[in-house]
Amino acid sequence: MKKINLLFRFALLGFTTFFLSGCAFSVDKENLNYSYTGQIFTAASGNKSISVGTIIDRRIESNPNMILHKSNQYGSTTGGWEAEKPIAEIVADGLRQALKSRQIGSSPDFELGGSVESLACGTRMGFMTGEFIVRLEVKLSLHDLKTGELVWSESFTGQADIPTTGDYIHDGFTKALDDLISQLKDSETFAKALK
Repeated sequence: MKKINLLFRFALLGFTTFFLSGCAFSVDKENLNYSYTGQIFTAASGNKSISVGTIIDRRIESNPNMILHKSNQYGSTTGGWEAEKPIAEIVADGLRQALKSRQIGSSPDFELGGSVESLACGTRMGFMTGEFIVRLEVKLSLHDLKTGELVWSESFTGQADIPTTGDYIHDGFTKALDDLISQLKDSETFAKALK
C-alpha cells in the first residue's frame, strides 16, 4: 500500500510539474529582424529634414518585448512570444529606415516621436484554415526643433490578416508595421506639416 501511495505521489508531482511548466507558460523568442520593404520617403526640394526620436511603449504590458501571449482554456497566460528587442524600438527603427532620405544634415528641422498604443494579435479559425490577425496602433507627433512647438499629430493602425502557415508571427507583424508606415507616407497632413 505504501508503494502505491508513494508511486501516486510521484505521478502527481510529475503531472503537476509538467502542467505548470507546460508550453502555455513558456516564453518563446521570435526574431522579427524587421526591415522596411516599402517605398522610402523622398526628399522633395524645399522640404525640411526629420530625425526620428523616441517611441515609447504605452501598452498595458509588463514585458516591452512581448508580441503575443499564449492562452489555454482559462484565458491568457504569462507565456507567449517575445521579440529580440522592445516593440517600441522596432517601430522607431522601421520609421528611421523609411525616412532615411529625409534625415539629412546634422541639425534636423523636425523630430518625429510617439508611442505604441496597442499591439493586438490573435487567430481566427475557419473549417480547414486559420488566419493570424495583427493590429498595431501607434500615435505619432512631429515637433519643430527650433521652436519646440508641436506641429502635427496623428494615430495610425497597421493591419495584417495572413494565413497561419510558416512564420506567421514574424510575417504578420512585418506586414502590419509596413502598413502603418505606408499610411504615414500617404498622410496629407504629415506632408503639409513638413513644408
